[in-house]
This record gives sequence, C-alpha cells and structure tokens, in this order.
Amino acid sequence: MKDLNNIYPRSVVSNNNYFDYSGNIQFKAIGGGYTFYACDSCRRKRIRCDGIRPICNICKNSDRKCIYKETISSPTGEETINIDKSLYNINIKLELLYPNPNMPGNI
Repeated sequence: MKDLNNIYPRSVVSNNNYFDYSGNIQFKAIGGGYTFYACDSCRRKRIRCDGIRPICNICKNSDRKCIYKETISSPTGEETINIDKSLYNINIKLELLYPNPNMPGNI
C-alpha cells in the first residue's frame, strides 16, 4: 500500500479556522476538500469526514466513537499481469494433461 504521509499538504477551511493537514496525519486528498478515508460514523451518516486520525473532528465534537475500517488495496497493474501469466501457464499445463475435455473418460 502507498505511504499516505508523503502526499502534498493541503489546508481546509472549517469554522473560519485554517487547519494544515501535513505531517503525520494519514489521509489521502481527492480534491475539493474530500478525504479518501472517512470514518464509519461519518460514512453511516453520509456527512463529510476530514479523515483525521485517531479521531476526526466531527466525531470529536459530537462525542461519537470514531472507527476507521482498514481496507485491502486492490492489486497493482504489475501484480495483475503476474496473476494473468500464472493463470495462463496453469491453463497450458491443464491442456497438456487433458487435451480434449469434452471426451468421455474414466473419472
């Protein structure tokens, strides 16, 4: 998984205060003030989460439990190519072992 700490810092305006989210805060900006990782409470209530960990400002101000689900990243392009190559090699070996799969035989 990519290191989310090395993303360009951004500033967000909230209640006329400027917060600079750079440094050790882990989130990914998508643009327009959105965060890639929203906590479960904000996600469930469909409100904009600022993505601050361990507790986002929304949960902090409303005394909610702030939990972030860890997501499993999808494979990269290179990993997908390697999986495709492995699958292709397995299919070739199966075709060598069983040249005509429609032919009735002993099972």
